[in-house]
Amino acid sequence: LGAIEKGILFLDAGRNVVRLLPPLVISDEQVITVASVLDGLLGEEEAARIRS
Repeated sequence: LGAIEKGILFLDAGRNVVRLLPPLVISDEQVITVASVLDGLLGEEEAARIRS
């Protein structure tokens, strides 16, 4: 699933830049969730690049 399906919104800001826009108030649990989702998405992208 993509980031939106996992409840995370972010913007790309170039080929190798991800722009995060966190709210002013964010819990530790929410930070961990975002980091985990982003890590998974980057892992999927890396695996796709290796296969091609």
